[in-house]
Amino acid sequence: NVCNFLEYINKKNINFKSYYGIDINKIFIEQCHKKFNQGTFLCGDILEDKFYNDLPNFDIIVASGVFNVPYENWEVNNDSIIKRLWVKCSNSMILNFLTTRIPENMKAKNMSFYDPEKMISLIKETDCYSFNILHDYLHNDFTIVMRRNWTLFKQK
Repeated sequence: NVCNFLEYINKKNINFKSYYGIDINKIFIEQCHKKFNQGTFLCGDILEDKFYNDLPNFDIIVASGVFNVPYENWEVNNDSIIKRLWVKCSNSMILNFLTTRIPENMKAKNMSFYDPEKMISLIKETDCYSFNILHDYLHNDFTIVMRRNWTLFKQK
């Protein structure tokens, strides 16, 4: 959830100008307000136009664990969420998913699994300049890093 990621970047001493945590679950947002005095925490649904249109653009968007729990029409809605997040992203977006590329008996029940190749097709529908898929760090997980331009990652 949004609190876990803020904890992680604080432990790693990663500097940032501002932090927005967005979750559809009000309980997670309330926990973040109690736990942290830094950051802006918003409860809302990216698919709701009013909420979405009021959001600013973000340099970097990280969606970790967001797409793991299935719900009604999850595949179609999650594709829309990814496309909408990309529109709000000015530099890079990092997304992680559970992979379909594991044996059925290793898949957790009541979880959403994604085909990495399907995700490549989805990325191609955007104006993404370049992307990487990391599919070698856990047996059931993969991460996609999407970039709007290469200059953000060039060393000085």
